[in-house]
Amino acid sequence: MSVQGDWIRILMPTIQQYVGAVNSGLWQAGDLSGVRLTSWLRDTTRNAQVGGSPSSQHLVALATDWAGSFDRLQFIKAMNAQGLQAIDEGSHVHVQAFAAGTLRRLGVFQ
Repeated sequence: MSVQGDWIRILMPTIQQYVGAVNSGLWQAGDLSGVRLTSWLRDTTRNAQVGGSPSSQHLVALATDWAGSFDRLQFIKAMNAQGLQAIDEGSHVHVQAFAAGTLRRLGVFQ
């Protein structure tokens, strides 16, 4: 799968909203001195290298991964309160704008 057409430009307002929601979630999450952003925008090559889904929201800057020593439950609750999808994947917490498969159904990926 690849990103089709001009979706990055079309999604730019959504990307800006996503960044704002993540920022708000970070403020609500409490002590984050041990948290670090480990992944955000990926190209298809890097996405494949890390085992990402071919329709990963990382490909359009609508997903981030966070690792380190922090209260994951509080972090997830803070992100969910912003309307984001936050999932503890063991080595990191994955945060994305939409439920899995949404962008594929909208035709962003082919």
